[in-house]
Amino acid sequence: MAAGYGLLVAGAGSHGGATALAGVPPAALLGRSSGRVVQFDAPLCPSTVGAALRRAATCPGLLLVGVAGLLRLDGPGGEPYVALGGAAGAAGDRGLPWAWLAAASASRPCGSTTVVVDLAAAEDGVEAALERDGGRLDVPGAAVLGVVCGPRRTASVGGYSVALAAILRRDGGPVATGAHDAAVARAGLADRRGVRVVRSPPVAARAGRSAPRPGAGARVPPLPSSGNPGGAVVGALAGPSSAARPAVRRTPAQASSATPPHAEAHRALYTELAAGRYSAAVAMASAKERAALRTGGAHSAEALHWLEVRADLARLAGRWADAARGWLTSAERRLQAGAGPADPAVRDAVDRAHHCWHRCGEDGQDGERGENGENDENDAYVELGQALAEARRRVPGPRGAAADIRRRLADAVNR
Repeated sequence: MAAGYGLLVAGAGSHGGATALAGVPPAALLGRSSGRVVQFDAPLCPSTVGAALRRAATCPGLLLVGVAGLLRLDGPGGEPYVALGGAAGAAGDRGLPWAWLAAASASRPCGSTTVVVDLAAAEDGVEAALERDGGRLDVPGAAVLGVVCGPRRTASVGGYSVALAAILRRDGGPVATGAHDAAVARAGLADRRGVRVVRSPPVAARAGRSAPRPGAGARVPPLPSSGNPGGAVVGALAGPSSAARPAVRRTPAQASSATPPHAEAHRALYTELAAGRYSAAVAMASAKERAALRTGGAHSAEALHWLEVRADLARLAGRWADAARGWLTSAERRLQAGAGPADPAVRDAVDRAHHCWHRCGEDGQDGERGENGENDENDAYVELGQALAEARRRVPGPRGAAADIRRRLADAVNR
């Protein structure tokens, strides 16, 4: 019997949920004679959790992923993520996107992964989104078991995990529907108002087919690093949060013409990026953007969406300069369309550009070296920083943001 592996993530507001499960002996938790359990307690860096998830997905035996904490959405109607220890930035910078779990499961045999959730919706919007789409927390190929409390019941987080831990110590694992049902009953959550019980068997099994498997040599893609400009990250490619917030008011006829991008297109982009084919993924997004430009113009919601998807692809691949330029272009187009500097989508775009520009300076790689090598790269960094400074003049950010740009520009000019 192959050894099992447990990855437990205690996010913000977890109230000891993951810690309770971490106290269960690995053999009882995983139902295997041998196995390993790794716990992250309020991690600040999502990349660290993502790398651990990537490693965990390669285990040959049962994989148990436990996640406790606050559940949020990346923008109105956006993708769910679990808040981690950080407090600022986009979802991929401060939390664990749910799509990372789905991508990890997709690289494994159907039914070999179990995701245990002990979560609380951080806002009413999260609970409403779960009501509209009951499958929002599905993980293809994996069983998802646990509870999601309403936003006014965040103190209930952890109770399910404590009950589950007690049952596993008594009866042993692996975690399955029987232990889940017993934990829900023991914690008194079965009929409690404002608590959603999640009991989702592997999605592919419910559909009566095998889970899609990647081709030979496929794997959960690595997080971007300065030494891997073409590397992909397991990420939510359903589009950045601001894409759901058009900058201009549209008539009903215009609104109906700007339909959201199809899920199939996003899955195709992810497949290319996951395989390390960044250029192919960008080409696909660019084609969608050109079509949107022809039909709706540069300020249409569809065109802005695909522009921002391209920027996010660049970010995921570690192409920080390209990502920063994309987000600056998005902010400029939204301002041209009549959005004000305080518009959340405009501020979000400039904030993301600022973050990516930071990474340009820190990583020192963007594939922009010419005959003069580092001089060309530094010149490009300065030019991009000047454009960002102009954007910050029009769209103020957090306290000290403009001063940060001035300081970094001065350091770059004096190199």
